[in-house]
Amino acid sequence: MIRRHEPVQVIVGFAIGVAAMLAVKAWSTRLDRAGTADSGRRSRVAAELGQAGVGAVRALALIAGLSLLIVAGTLCGLVAVRLLPEPLVEVALSFGIAALLFLVTEQLLVEAHEVKETLAATAAFFVGFLAFLVIGMLE
Repeated sequence: MIRRHEPVQVIVGFAIGVAAMLAVKAWSTRLDRAGTADSGRRSRVAAELGQAGVGAVRALALIAGLSLLIVAGTLCGLVAVRLLPEPLVEVALSFGIAALLFLVTEQLLVEAHEVKETLAATAAFFVGFLAFLVIGMLE
């Protein structure tokens, strides 16, 4: 992405990635609110399946199936990188950057938040990151 110095594709992919992650977050928040009273409690996947009454064999099959989705996604990404034209690869890679950055900042570091996160604060972070990325590309 940085080698080609084409910030338009990067901006488009990054913006789509942030929008998609915000949509997923809103959807999951809505599901949590509609769920049971203990939906705010976080536990391991297998433990949640056991608590839901799912048998051990079925739980193992579900976890294995989800793991295979990672392999399938990797293969799809490999095919896409090889077959798509370079501008679309840049869009896809910048989408991935936004998704991974969102995962790190919004999910893995959620305990580090001292104040309630807002959409404006999240947007400011991603706009700032994108600005520095584009400045680095134009340098």
